[in-house]
Amino acid sequence: MKLIDLFRKPKKHRTVEGKTSLILAHHDVDLFLDVGANVGQTGQMLRRWDYAGKIISFEPVISCYEQLVAAASNDPLWEVNERTALGDCDDMVEMMVSGASALSSLSPPTDALKSALPRTETIQHDRVPIHRLDTLFPNGFKDASRPFLKIDAQGHDMAVLQGAEGIMDSIFGIQIEMSLLPLYEGEPNYLEILNYLHELGFVPHLMTERTFARRINRQLQIDGVLSVRFLIAEPGRQENKTLSQSFAQLEPKPGQRIKPPGPSR
Repeated sequence: MKLIDLFRKPKKHRTVEGKTSLILAHHDVDLFLDVGANVGQTGQMLRRWDYAGKIISFEPVISCYEQLVAAASNDPLWEVNERTALGDCDDMVEMMVSGASALSSLSPPTDALKSALPRTETIQHDRVPIHRLDTLFPNGFKDASRPFLKIDAQGHDMAVLQGAEGIMDSIFGIQIEMSLLPLYEGEPNYLEILNYLHELGFVPHLMTERTFARRINRQLQIDGVLSVRFLIAEPGRQENKTLSQSFAQLEPKPGQRIKPPGPSR
């Protein structure tokens, strides 16, 4: 192997960000809404993987917000919204800033999260504005034909979705973080989020791991759960069926035996 090969970018399909960029390109996404942008790492990685569309980032934590503004400063197609949290209301709320800034949340961490990741302890409280996405953009996104919504809100992700209900018809795809364990108080579980998206007509295109807690040897979150709206309904698809109902159809009936797949002929 040549030395230069060690420094080349890995193939797109081998990284989470690369896979995401492939899907964005395949569906001609021209606006990426980055909710919970932290210090701008998602926007930077999208640019690294050749996403050339517009980015609008949202971040409530002041120390992260300042770094985010700096990261986007030389990119004319990267806009940073005024500092705010996003949710299902328009108000002022208390942000619990974590020792690990990316894990800051509007909800207190559970004992399970503090045990798995000790750095999630709250180090300060910060009053921040919160807005619904459909309040900030009441008329949708006039200059974009394929808006894509990415949400990383640390236990508050469902509230962000609910705060976008007024413009959900204009959203083409959604990337959302989901927890496999209750990490924040009052956090919906992953099945609730999947069912909510399923009922809106979104289906998973990509699921990847996120946080693995070595202290307890368990996956805590799924990252990059990417759901893209059906453009053409599948034949015979029932729109209002929940995922649980769909999975139930696959379960064997009492007394029924499931035959293992045989060799192809």
